[in-house]
Amino acid sequence: MIIFVHGIMGDAVDTWTSKNTNAYWPALLAKDHAFDGADIYVYSYPTGMWAKLSIDELAEHMRANFTASGVSAYKRIIFLSHSMGGLVTRAYLLKNKEVAANTSFAYFFSTPTTGTQIASFVQYLSSNPQITKMKTMNAEEYLGDLYRQWLAAKFQFPSYCAYEKRPTNGFLIVTMGSAAALCTRALDPIDADHLDIVKPDDQNAASYIAFKAAYADAKIPELKTALEQKTSIEIKSEIAEVARFPDAPDTSPPRTLIEMLFVNKLPHRIYVILDRHTKREISNVSDVGEALDRYKQEYYDFQSLAASWENDLTTKIGTKVVVRFRQGWRIYLQYVILRFTGNTKDVIIAGGDFLNYDITWDDAERVFQELQNDPVVAQETAAVSVAWKKVVDSAGEIAANVK
Repeated sequence: MIIFVHGIMGDAVDTWTSKNTNAYWPALLAKDHAFDGADIYVYSYPTGMWAKLSIDELAEHMRANFTASGVSAYKRIIFLSHSMGGLVTRAYLLKNKEVAANTSFAYFFSTPTTGTQIASFVQYLSSNPQITKMKTMNAEEYLGDLYRQWLAAKFQFPSYCAYEKRPTNGFLIVTMGSAAALCTRALDPIDADHLDIVKPDDQNAASYIAFKAAYADAKIPELKTALEQKTSIEIKSEIAEVARFPDAPDTSPPRTLIEMLFVNKLPHRIYVILDRHTKREISNVSDVGEALDRYKQEYYDFQSLAASWENDLTTKIGTKVVVRFRQGWRIYLQYVILRFTGNTKDVIIAGGDFLNYDITWDDAERVFQELQNDPVVAQETAAVSVAWKKVVDSAGEIAANVK
């Protein structure tokens, strides 16, 4: 919801209508696809030389109006306020913190945050309390109170501001300093007077572009959320696909030999998918984010343990064989791992001859038997076996939950 709030002496139509093109700012937004999906509300309140409601009372008028029309129920609210309308907006938000919590940002065009000298002169010509409240700020009067209260509220939404560059009938109504006070984001100079600053001729006008840029900034969190949701869907989709074919070959080479020799490729293939993503991306996956993040750590731990185990085995093999180079030791290692994972000698031989460098099946079996009787090797092998079972079980649960 984008809410237009006019200033003193203004109204819901003339304030926002260009004198040159008759363009109406709310209508320009409605035609701009950048604002698709945003509702627009043009708020109007009683003002004029002889108006009786003060700025604080106008905030109550705004509350009643917004409640009756359903505006305050919106979960994403943006204020576009001109001149004194910015003061009314601030007073309203200070009184209605639940609406402030749903405010995406507020844009203040030439709002006299610290007052305006013109009000100090005009107050003697009018009994309108709105004018008297906009005198140049001092600590004891209304603007001083409003200023302190706004700072104390510590609102999280950003405040954008714009200031006029041209005088109105010979007077600069709101100075840059007054317009810039309490601004927390971009401060935009607009080559217009106090009235025309909110009367864009078209969608290329400076005031229109300034507000559109602020709106684009506010959309960034939404775009980021959409991107995270897209990533979440992609991760789940990829895991569901590999779960359909758990024994399919690995597309990425695993870090260890034992991973290559396992028939069940699903644990490694899930890890490969998760390894491409950050902890935040993984944790944001709906329903299974925590399980996926935990699995990634589990598999990494298994892989590190397996790499250390293989390195120790390879070094021990080197002390037990005639072959004096590591590539030959890796052949023995392959046989030893196949034996440790439950395969008999005959089954391994039937699976194909991978021996080389005059290595024989009998000598490979001898090395396995010696390593099997090594208590340190036995302990390390048991740890790897436990870690592998853990990732297999976790991978199965994940596959079942993302189908």
